[in-house]
Amino acid sequence: MASSERSLYRILGSIAYYVEKYPLAIVYFYFSWVEGSQVHLESLGSSHVAGPEYVAVVSHVILFLLQFSIGIFLLISRKPSFHPSSIWEIVVPLAAMLFFMVYRLVSQFPPTWRTSLLTLEAQTTAARIALILGLIGPAISAWGVFYLGRSFGIFVSVRNVVLRGPYRFVRHPIYLGYLFVWTGFLLVNFCPAVLVIIPVHALVFLWRALLEEKRLAEASPDYREYLRRTGFLFPRLGLLSK
Repeated sequence: MASSERSLYRILGSIAYYVEKYPLAIVYFYFSWVEGSQVHLESLGSSHVAGPEYVAVVSHVILFLLQFSIGIFLLISRKPSFHPSSIWEIVVPLAAMLFFMVYRLVSQFPPTWRTSLLTLEAQTTAARIALILGLIGPAISAWGVFYLGRSFGIFVSVRNVVLRGPYRFVRHPIYLGYLFVWTGFLLVNFCPAVLVIIPVHALVFLWRALLEEKRLAEASPDYREYLRRTGFLFPRLGLLSK
C-alpha cells in the first residue's frame, strides 16, 4: 500500500472513530429512549398479558435492549492501534451497525409484508420466548464487550487480541448475542418483511467478522492459533468439555 493511501485511511479512521464514539452513540440512545416510551404507552393500553398489545410491548422491549446496548458499546470504544487498510473495512462494519435502523422501517411496509404469519395464540407464546431471548442476547454481548474493554469498535482494525472471558470459547460472543436478539425479534415479528431483513443483516455481520479475522490473522500469530482452536459463534465440544 502506498504511503499516500495509508495516510488517507489513517485520516478516515480517525474521523470515523469520533463519529462512532459520540454522534452514533447519541443516535442509538435516542432510539432506545423512543422504544422505551413506546413500551410505556403500549403497557397503558394492555390490561393483561395476552393479545397483540402484549406482542407490541415485547417488540419494543427487545428493540430498547438492543439499541441501548449499541450506544454503550460505542461509548466504551478506544482508538485502534492500526487503522483500516481498505475501504471495505470501513464500509462493511458501518453498514452492519447502521442496518439496525432498518428495523424501524418495518411499520412502513405494506400491510401484507408486516402481518404476522402466526396465529394469535402462537404470537403470544412466541412473544414470551422472544422476551427471554431479548434478555439473554444483550447479556451475552455485554459480557463480550466487558472483556474487550476499550478495544471494542465498529471498524475493522488491529487491536489487542483478547483471549479471556467468553473469548476462550468463541471468537465472536457479541455476534452470538445478536443472534439471540435476532431470533427473538423474528419470533415476535414473524412477517415477510422481517424474514427478509434479518438474513440480510446477518450476512453483513458475517462479512464484517470474516474481514476482521483476516486482518487479525495477518497481524498476529497468536490469533492464527486462536482461529484453529476456537469456534466461530458456538464453542467447540472439546474446548467446552475442558
